[in-house]
Parts: sequence; structure tokens; C-alpha cells
Amino acid sequence: MECVNVEVECLTEAETLNLFMRNVKEHQTALDPQVKETAERVAKKCARLPLVIVTVARSMKGVNEIHEWRNAKQIMDKEKGLFKQLKFSYSRLKDEQAQHCFLYCALYPKDCSIGRKELIEYWIAKGLIREMGNRESMYRKGYTILNKLINTYLLEEGEWKEFVKMHDLIRDMALKITLTSPRFMNDIEELPSEPPICPHLTTLLFRDNWSKVLRIPDSFFMHMPRLKVLDFSCTAIESLPNSISMLENLHLLLLRGCCELKYVPSLEKLKALEHFELTHSQIEEVPQGIEELVNLRKLELSYSDILGMSPCRKLCRLTQLHYLRIQRTKVEVSAEELLCLKQLKDLVVEFHNVQELTKYVKSVQCKSLESYSLEVGIVDKERLTCVYKSKYLSSNGVDAVVPHSDMEELRIGRWDNHISLSDIQSLRDARVWDCENVEEIIVEVETSDRGGHREDDGNTITLPNLKILFLEGLPRLKSIYKGIMVCESLQQIEI
Repeated sequence: MECVNVEVECLTEAETLNLFMRNVKEHQTALDPQVKETAERVAKKCARLPLVIVTVARSMKGVNEIHEWRNAKQIMDKEKGLFKQLKFSYSRLKDEQAQHCFLYCALYPKDCSIGRKELIEYWIAKGLIREMGNRESMYRKGYTILNKLINTYLLEEGEWKEFVKMHDLIRDMALKITLTSPRFMNDIEELPSEPPICPHLTTLLFRDNWSKVLRIPDSFFMHMPRLKVLDFSCTAIESLPNSISMLENLHLLLLRGCCELKYVPSLEKLKALEHFELTHSQIEEVPQGIEELVNLRKLELSYSDILGMSPCRKLCRLTQLHYLRIQRTKVEVSAEELLCLKQLKDLVVEFHNVQELTKYVKSVQCKSLESYSLEVGIVDKERLTCVYKSKYLSSNGVDAVVPHSDMEELRIGRWDNHISLSDIQSLRDARVWDCENVEEIIVEVETSDRGGHREDDGNTITLPNLKILFLEGLPRLKSIYKGIMVCESLQQIEI
């Protein structure tokens, strides 16, 4: 598409002042007369450009103290040119951590939608958000910084609430600031034939490049001792260079959506790694040395149908894990391994047999998780069974399954056995589909020592939080429940 230059007229002085004051006052009804006079003088320094006006004004939002405004005017008097005027807002952050986080955003290309959570993960890996005891606290700090950057107009809200974006002029200003102390590398068009010598490089992004197969010389990472963030997500890379094994200070390694990837070297020496993701690849075996990543906080191995892992309790050594996701792979997860992960807070896994699932769901650890999503029976894709989301369960080859009492969502597909919902007071959403032999949805079950069950059709069950009940593809269904169901919150039912 051909670019067209469009001339945008500057605002009039009256429009400039009006726009500036609207952004400065926030919820104040009026400014102190002395403050207002000085603020008007600052507004006149904004070259009547809307971006500069709003950016400078938001950096002074809510300020009603004359000395602070006089200082702002003094700074603006010295600033000549658009870049320096925009830099005023950056300087006004008065928070070195927020300034570094802002500059990091310039790594993204122009007009790029920036995922909020992804950006915070970069900040954490880079060390811009310091250790705070747990991952959730660090994310909260990240969102606080994001909101500060948005409120000062250094970042803008994206088209979707999960994203932010950076104005091109603001990005240019950030890039000029980083030129004085380069720490990042992106927008790489051609790789050098010799390994680059980058002793201070901390971030390297190859992401989002499907145009051609990405081939990296085997020695490429030999001279990058401080590299902390490395992202190959959504590239056509087929093989990672062996020199990656030398990145002993690496904190984050992302291989999301690397559909052509067939080889990853040993990760044994990457003991500083805290976050590793491998999804949609052609890797057949979990990378060698993964059990040595003793500082790993977040691990995802997903959507790789041929990915397996030798049953040698590799997960047991990853005792610092807070987040674990293993889904749509051949990796067999055992309850015993999961119970070794004492720091686990968020869990998304598929069990390959119901015995392991049942053992884990009954554990104290499962009950203490902040969120989880568990599945079973995925090996045979034709009989995907029962899923619980945000606290959930499923089964193959047993008479009945009793879900966890604090489950919020239940989804059951291609399932022919009983399930008891009588104790799930927190259940909000229940969906059952394609179960050819199911005659009843809810059958109260008391499991005996021999694994049998006893039904009681005369009881009343209460599901106080159930809002959605969806039933489809149940040709033999006779009743939802033979007794009395009390569902005072039910809003939607589809059969």
C-alpha cells in the first residue's frame, strides 16, 4: 500500500490552552491563579502540537503547586525541538524503574500492538522489576508501571484491553535516549557472518518473522555474556545454535509458535533461566538438561503432538516453579512429580490416566492452587473426556468421578459415566456434549472401598452459583437429576 503524506494543522493558541488545561486539571475544579498563569506559559511551549500538548500536560496532571510548575517552565524554556519537548514527560516520571520500562517498549516495531502481560514478562526477565517474593506481586508491580505510562501518555491504550501501543514520535524519542547506552537489539535484517561481540547486550528479539527460514550461525551467541531475554517466537527457525548453551545469564527463552523447530541444544548450563516456553514445535523430546533449570519459575510445553519426555522424574527438580503448563503433548505427567513442586500456584496439565488425575485432585497441593485446568484422556483424540477449568477434572474407564468442591467451570465431552455435582457450591458454568450413553447428568455417588457407587434419587442438591447449563448431543438423556435441583442463579440453559 502506498503511503500518503497528510498535513495536520497545528492548533490555535486557544485550542492549545483548552486541550492542555483539560489534561492537567484531572478532577480539580480550578487551579491556583499563580499556577494557572505559569501553566499557560508552559502550554505555549508545546508548539501547538496535540501530541506534545497532551504528553506534557499529563505529566503535570493533578499538580497544583507553584514551585513545581515554575521548575517545569524552566525546563521547557531550555528544551528546543520536538524531541526535547517530548523528553520532558519522560524526565517527569521521576522514577528510574518506570523510565527503564518505558525505554524497553521501543524494542517493538512501529505501529505494533504490545501485549501487556508479555511486556511485563520481558521486564521481569530483564530485571527491571525486582524480585518481590512471588510472581503475582511482580505482575501487579508491572501493571502499576503500565498504568503510569498510559496516564502520562507515553503509552496509549490498544484496540483491545490486553494491549498497549506507542506513538511513533514517542518511540523515536525513546530510541534516541537509548542510543546513549544501547542494551537491546531488534529489527535485525541480516545476520553477520562472524559472531557479534556484544558484551553489554541484554535483550535480543527475533520474533514474528515468517518471511524466510531463520538460520543462525552455530557460534552466534559466543560473545553475549549478559544476554537475559531471547525470543524466537513465531519464526521459521529449524534449529537453535549450540552457542545458546553458553548463555549462562539468560532469564527468559521463548520458543512460542516455532512450527519448523526440530532441534534445541542442551539447556543444562542455563541455570539462571526463570521462564521457558516451547510450543507448536516439531521437537520429539523435551530438551536435554531441563531438569537442571533449578531457578525456573514458569514452564510451558504445549501444542506439540510429538513432544515426549523420558519418565525419569525430570520435573521433580524444578522446585521453584510457580506456573506449569503441559498440554497437547505426549509428556506423561504424574501426580508424584507435581507434588514435588511446593511453590506451584498455576497449573494447566493433561494426565494420561485417571488414576494420576484422581490422586492429584485429592491432594492438599491441588486445593491450595490459585488456578488450575486439568484434563485426562487426551492421548486418544477421538475420546476427549471431561475438563475442569480454573479448578477441574475428568476420567476414562471408571464408574464415576467426583470433582473438586471449589471448581468453577466443568466441561464434559464424549463421556459415558456418572459425575457428581452435588458438592460443587462454586460451580458457575457446566457444559456436557456428545455423550451417547448418558441418561442422567447428575447422579449422586458414594464411592465404596471397592470403587463402586450407591445412588440416592430422593435428595435435593443446591448449586447456588450455577449460571450456565449447556447440554448438546445427548440422545439418551432422560433427566438432568431425578431429585430436586435448586439453582437460584441460573441465567442460561440450552438443551
